[in-house]
Amino acid sequence: MKLRTKLMLGTQLLLAAALVLCCFLMVRSLRRTLIADAVNYTATEHKTLEAAVRKVFAEKSDETISDLVWRAALNYQVKQANVAADVSTQYVLQTETDNVFNNCGINAWQVLMTTDTMKQTGERENDNQRYTVVRHEGRDYCVMGTVENFKEEKYLFATARDITHNMDYVRDLTIYYVVVGLLILVAATVLEAVFLYGMLRPIGRLENGARLIAQGEYGNRIEIKGKDEIGRLADSFNQMAAAVECHVSDLEQVAEERKLLLTALAHEMRTPVTAITGYAYALRYGKLTGEQQQEALDFVDEQSRRLERLSDKLTRVITAQGEIECVTINSKDFFALLRRTLQPLAADHQIRLVLEEDGEEFSGDMDLLVSLASNLYDNARKAGASRVDITFREGCFAVRDNGCGMAPEELDKVTQPFYKIDRSRNREGFGLGLALCQNIAQLHGSSLAIRSTPGEGTEFSMKLSGG
Repeated sequence: MKLRTKLMLGTQLLLAAALVLCCFLMVRSLRRTLIADAVNYTATEHKTLEAAVRKVFAEKSDETISDLVWRAALNYQVKQANVAADVSTQYVLQTETDNVFNNCGINAWQVLMTTDTMKQTGERENDNQRYTVVRHEGRDYCVMGTVENFKEEKYLFATARDITHNMDYVRDLTIYYVVVGLLILVAATVLEAVFLYGMLRPIGRLENGARLIAQGEYGNRIEIKGKDEIGRLADSFNQMAAAVECHVSDLEQVAEERKLLLTALAHEMRTPVTAITGYAYALRYGKLTGEQQQEALDFVDEQSRRLERLSDKLTRVITAQGEIECVTINSKDFFALLRRTLQPLAADHQIRLVLEEDGEEFSGDMDLLVSLASNLYDNARKAGASRVDITFREGCFAVRDNGCGMAPEELDKVTQPFYKIDRSRNREGFGLGLALCQNIAQLHGSSLAIRSTPGEGTEFSMKLSGG
C-alpha cells in the first residue's frame, strides 16, 4: 500500500471518528436539553393531577363508601383535570391490577414501576415520583407518575406528555448531522488528496532519482525548493548522490589505472623482451666468440634487471604515485644504452637509426627515459618511417622520423590514453605509448612537444634539466 493511501485512510478514519464523536455529543446534549424541558413542563402538569387526586383522597378519606363510588369519584376528578390540561398532556390513574382512567393507552404502571426508570430530581415531595421517556404506537411520551396508598391499595397517577415533535427534531437533526458529516468527509477527502499529491510529489521525484542512480546515472540530482523535512531530505539525497558519484568515479579511475597499467606493462616489456629473445637466439644458434658471448650475456642480464625496475616505475608513473628519483646521467652512457636496446630492433625492421648526442649531462631516470625513447621509436616504426633520428643537444632530447606524419587536429589527442589515429588501418598496439611518454616527460618537469607534417614526418622533443 502506498504512503499516500495510508495517510489518506488514516486521516479519514480520524476525521470520521471526530465527526461521529462531535455529532454524538451535540445530539446527546440537545436531546438531554429537550427532555429536561419536557420533564419540567410535564412536572408542572403533573402537579395539577396530584392536586386533583389528593383532593379526592382528602374529601373521601373519612367517608364509608363503596369501591365503585370511590373509583367513579377518582375517574371524574382525573377526567376533569385532563379536560383542563394542555392538548399534548394525558392523565393516567392505575392500580397494580387495572385502570381507573387512561385515555392514552400507555401502561404507566409497567413503564414506571417495573422498569429501571429515572427518579424525578426536580420539585418533588417524596421519593415515589418517577419519570421516563417511552415510545408508544409511533409517538414519544414523557411519562411522570406518583404512587399513593389509600384504603390498603396502591394508586399510580401519571402524566404522559406527547414530545414526539421534540424527539422528531432530534432524529431529523441526527440525520442532518450525518449528511453534513458525510459531505465534510467527501470534501476533506478531495482536499486531502490534492494536498497530499502536492506534498508527496517530491518523494516521487526522490524515488525516481534513486532509481536512476541504481541504473548508473550517478550525476542525477533532485531539485526541490523548500526548507521543510522533504527539502532537507532532498539535500541529503543530493549529497549522498554526489558522494556515490565521487566514489564510483574513484573506483572507475582505479579500474582504468589498473587496465592502463597492465596494458602499459605488456607494451613496455615488448622492446626489452624482443632484445633479450634476439640475443638468446644468437647465443643458442649463432657462432659467437667468447667475448661476443659475454657481451650477449651482459646485455641479457642488463635488460632483465631493467624489466624488473621498469615494472615498479611504470606502476608509479601510471598511477601518479609519488615522484621519481632523478640522478645525473651522462648523455654518452644514455645513448650507449639506447644503441644496445634499439639497434637490433632497427636492423630487424630495416630502419636506419641515427643516434647523436653532445656529451653533456642531464638529470633524469635512465629506465624511464629509455622507455620513452623506445616508445617514440616504436611510434615511428608504426608510422612507416625508414629513418629515425634520436638526438640530445643543449638539454633538448628529440626523436624525429620520416613517417606518414599527423594532421594538425590530431596533435592534441595523440597523448590521450588508448587514442589511435586510424583504428581501421592500424590494429597494432593499444594507443598507450604516447600517453606514457607524456607522463614520463611531466615527471621530469617537462612536457612532450610535437611537430608534424602529413607526408613528411613527426618530431617529438622535451627539455631535460642539467645534471
